[in-house]
Amino acid sequence: MDILRIYIVDDHVFIRDGLKLLLAGHDDLSVVGTATRGDEAVEWMRHHGTGVDVVILDASAKPMDGIRTCRELKAMTPACKVVMLMPHGDLGIQAKAIEAGAHGVVLKSSTSDELIETIEFIRNGKKILPDAPMVQDVSREQLTPREYDVLRYIVCAELTSTEIANELFLSVHTVEQHRKNIMTKLGLNNTVGLTKWAILNGICSPGDGREQAR
Repeated sequence: MDILRIYIVDDHVFIRDGLKLLLAGHDDLSVVGTATRGDEAVEWMRHHGTGVDVVILDASAKPMDGIRTCRELKAMTPACKVVMLMPHGDLGIQAKAIEAGAHGVVLKSSTSDELIETIEFIRNGKKILPDAPMVQDVSREQLTPREYDVLRYIVCAELTSTEIANELFLSVHTVEQHRKNIMTKLGLNNTVGLTKWAILNGICSPGDGREQAR
């Protein structure tokens, strides 16, 4: 298996050193550099980015935040994959990371194994969020147009079945049936899993609003 070349961006020395020690224990992973700031990382990648496969990026990188840093890194080196380190599991922030080009999000409360699993998962271009269902290969085309409408109202506008029924001029029973069909097709069992699936597949983000859902 090819060696993944990894660049680490975090302003805490013990986190950088801890990540380097962790990754050094894997023969197929190699740390090629580190940075303490987002702008420092962007400047380094401007000259050496073609030699990096994965960037592990602290979401709170300064002076540019992690989202902006990620966006600039991806603009320079589209083939490079970004794993964003986050202190909490706010879905809205995770959605912004994916929209900015990140392939994965890892919470700082995660285990070492979870970080390694994330790196291995994105190796082939797939995207992952913490505790997200592994159903990305299910195409949205497997949903009927009406199921897709209902999905967008659930995730983007965060509407109840009654509110969705009013928006789409359907009965509440019909909306509930569509919701059940969506969950069955995607292999999910709750709205959180559905939201993460929608984020990973670029459908919409939580709180986008009704206009975005339409």
